[in-house]
Order: sequence, then structure tokens, then C-alpha cells
Amino acid sequence: MYLDEVIDVKFLGEPPAFALMCSNNPHLKLVKLDSGTTEIYKGHSHTILGLDVIKQETGYLCLTCGKDNEIRMWSADLTARFG
Repeated sequence: MYLDEVIDVKFLGEPPAFALMCSNNPHLKLVKLDSGTTEIYKGHSHTILGLDVIKQETGYLCLTCGKDNEIRMWSADLTARFG
């Protein structure tokens, strides 16, 4: 469940099966839409302001930028994580 203001969200998969979200905190959240299973990724030290996703052959490359003046790259192989 999300209790913070959602700042950005991207839907992944075809048809969309996952939501990647950032809110008013430093954590990135990946949610499997049909079950609500959630993974939390920690890396930023302040609020994530935006995110983008690039589809690759092996999964997704996720980019985030934060109030901590950092840009981070995250790799997501969704089949390995959620089956």
C-alpha cells in the first residue's frame, strides 16, 4: 500500500503487469499488479523526483533522479523476480 504522494509511475510489461513507482521518499517500489507483491529498492538518500524506463532484451533499465542530486540506474529482470 502507498501512503505517500505518488510523484511518478511507469507501467512495465505487455500487457502491463508491473508498476514502478516513486513517491515522497527515497525508495523505488516495484509492484506486481495482479497480486500486489511489492519490492522496495533503497539507494537514494532523499526524495526521488522522477523516473524513466528503457526496455532491453534482458529486461528493463530504470533511471531515477533525486533531491540528493544523484541519478541512479536500476536493472530489472521481471521474470527472474516474479516468475
